[in-house]
Amino acid sequence: MNFKSILLLFLVISPVFSTITHAQYYDAIVAADNSGNYTTIGEALSNIPSNYSQRYTIFIKNGIYNEKIKIQNDYVTLIGESREKTIISFEQLKKDWQKSPDYEGPAIVSIHADDVILQNLTLKNTQPLLGKNSYVIYATGTRTILDNCTVNNKGSNSVSLFNTKNGMYYINNCKFEGAVDFVRVCGYGYIENSTFFQHEAIGSLWHAAFNSDDEKLVVKNCYFDGVEHFFLGRHHYDACYYFIDCQFSERMADKPVYRKTYKNPENDRPYFYGDRHYFYNCQMENNSYSWFSDNIEHTNPARLTVNATFNYKWNPKTASEIEVIRYQSNIKSQQI
Repeated sequence: MNFKSILLLFLVISPVFSTITHAQYYDAIVAADNSGNYTTIGEALSNIPSNYSQRYTIFIKNGIYNEKIKIQNDYVTLIGESREKTIISFEQLKKDWQKSPDYEGPAIVSIHADDVILQNLTLKNTQPLLGKNSYVIYATGTRTILDNCTVNNKGSNSVSLFNTKNGMYYINNCKFEGAVDFVRVCGYGYIENSTFFQHEAIGSLWHAAFNSDDEKLVVKNCYFDGVEHFFLGRHHYDACYYFIDCQFSERMADKPVYRKTYKNPENDRPYFYGDRHYFYNCQMENNSYSWFSDNIEHTNPARLTVNATFNYKWNPKTASEIEVIRYQSNIKSQQI
């Protein structure tokens, strides 16, 4: 068994958040077959009580939901019945949305709230054009969690986690595909146990540290694949990457993570801290490039834990376990 097979096996059996297999109460149930409170996710979101101040959990039964959604309430969890069969799907190019804007926004899932969790879902932007700007997830809130999700897109900027002031993002056991900077993280990010597939020979990961030299993106135990000669990552602004225990396909180009610059220097973004691209115990199928050799000399990789990455201000591994004190109203919790 090669290391890719071992990694994928690990992803299947070792999610951080255990899949729910017992009876659990939810604030709302969405079912395309009309067996829940709502038939669309948008309906469920629009009916969250305005004065609800605790975590609000929406359970989505298996089905294909052809809709875009917008999350504006803090502490919302969307949890699918199963990752493979609970699908939110829509065709949307950013340029088309700009010509004809709607309430939901240019992404399939727009998040303009804090402490949002997406779990056990497949999210698709079905637009067919390679490399065109087309969001699947666009988030301006902070403390966003993506757990056990699949994100499909042939375009660029598939996942844009874009709170430029205090962004903190945690991703576990997810699968991403896209083209050109298809996972973008601002501020602090921690991605583990996930896979990436690049449809174009350009950078996969993009990071920006706008506010502090301490902002970083830690990527641990992830697998990167794509078309022949795909790039691992790039950035326009200051950035800081840590790749720990990652595996790279033999199709990856001999191209280090790099800063994007322009022919006219006036177009270049600020760059105060210099190159910060760190690697530890990373391997490549049937090959090796010197630029991803171990080079973390200023810190112990074992200390780059999830909590340490967020400066102990946020522990995302307990965020989904917040005890819900439900608002007493005519809405009754439903049992599955």
